[in-house]
Amino acid sequence: MSRWGVSYWLKKVGARCKKPRRKHRDPDPEEVEPFKPEIVLRLMPLDVPVDKRVRVWIQDEHRYGLISSVRRCWTLKGHRP
Repeated sequence: MSRWGVSYWLKKVGARCKKPRRKHRDPDPEEVEPFKPEIVLRLMPLDVPVDKRVRVWIQDEHRYGLISSVRRCWTLKGHRP
């Protein structure tokens, strides 16, 4: 099926093309603040240069670590991506 055909049928069943958020809408400050110094302590033994940005990858059983960029996706109306 062509890309046009797929989008036609997804729209017909009520799906919408949405872009997910990069960050959680309501982060819990009580969990965020203790994490910041802890991650620095864990990175110190790795001899990471201080003047360079570091990307931290996390692996879990759902393999979300393989998703390298945030893109638009199709979801049913009323559901978040």
